[in-house]
Amino acid sequence: MKNSELITADDLNSWPDNGARDAQENFPRLIRKLLHETPGVSAVSARAGNGVSAPGYDGVAQADETVSVLPAGSLVFEFGTDKGIRSKASEDFRKRSKQDNAASHVFVFATPRRWSSKDKWLEKRRSEGKFADVWALDADDLEAWLEASPSSHYWISEHLGKQPDDAQTLEHWWNAFHRATQPELPLSMFMAGRESTRDALRELLTKAPRTITIQADWRDDCLAFIYASLAAGTEDELSALDQSVIIVKSVGVWNRIARQAGKSILIPAFDGAETKLAIDNGHHVIKIVDREQVVYGKVDVELPRVSRPDVQSLLNDCGVNFQKAGYLAGLARRNMPSFVRALTRDFEIRTPAWATDTSAPMLAALTLVGAWDANNDKDTQAIAALVGGDYDTVTSLCQQRSGGNDPVFESFWIGLAICFP
Repeated sequence: MKNSELITADDLNSWPDNGARDAQENFPRLIRKLLHETPGVSAVSARAGNGVSAPGYDGVAQADETVSVLPAGSLVFEFGTDKGIRSKASEDFRKRSKQDNAASHVFVFATPRRWSSKDKWLEKRRSEGKFADVWALDADDLEAWLEASPSSHYWISEHLGKQPDDAQTLEHWWNAFHRATQPELPLSMFMAGRESTRDALRELLTKAPRTITIQADWRDDCLAFIYASLAAGTEDELSALDQSVIIVKSVGVWNRIARQAGKSILIPAFDGAETKLAIDNGHHVIKIVDREQVVYGKVDVELPRVSRPDVQSLLNDCGVNFQKAGYLAGLARRNMPSFVRALTRDFEIRTPAWATDTSAPMLAALTLVGAWDANNDKDTQAIAALVGGDYDTVTSLCQQRSGGNDPVFESFWIGLAICFP
């Protein structure tokens, strides 16, 4: 039974008709992602976006053996999204067959459309003996390839408007996260002062598949850091990641992806994910743990807090005035969730979880105070009067809310209570 949250050959077939330019620019990106995700395929290059008009093959790759829908050999790709599939494929074939080294390559024509006369076209072109072999991939072939490549399947499903519940690409998460603030947060905001940590993560990902445990103050900060660490090219690039990174939210989807051989980076968003099968099938796993969480085993990466001077400079570059940028940079350094809340346009993000529980009225009163000396009797008496209770209750609440990944108070244990918004 097909997953209704993911696209099918029907969706691929209608893509160019619903958005011709989008298909022209992003179909090559889909093929590139599929090639990167497919085991046994290397030396991948495929132009997408504005690069589709550049001269040369539309894509190249090396397949060590026949895998999924691809033949073995030195693969050279041409792409076509227009309705005239046969004429485009024939034109590209004739042009490329004139090259001196054509016989050493496998010519592959790929289209998101269904091509009913594909087999007849292939029979004729193979009989000419111009290339080592000739292949063609249409919507139905690509559906089969996507079913064996879950990360790419989620990416194109999101791109074409589907909204899967139990998994999402890191790229999709980032686009929603950074666009919810004003100004929009640049990738470099989450790299400020963390360059050596980025290099350490990249180095771990070049090694054999494994579980990489990252300890951080806040999960969203860590996800943004991972995205920034892996992104290639400029920040306004439409698709920064070639390597598939997927956040998995349920056991069922995790098991389905883990069973497929691939080269993805998987980030579980639930407790108790079984990582061995995923690693055995070629995937890296990144586990994000809270600072105060008990970790069984080794912590591979400790994510430091961002650099205040670097964040202030970046905010200035985004048009934030000097005084406000200084305040926000200090907030980012102390408490990243509060920093994002100060800039967000999303009501759900703006309202912290602790603002909706039974202690919210008392917390609201304390945040208005801002700070007090817990060792000063006059301060503690004033605080007790403000909340309409005894100070022991305040002490208990402050101790509960001075930890975790979104603390309301800082430094309570040394006698000074500082409230975050």
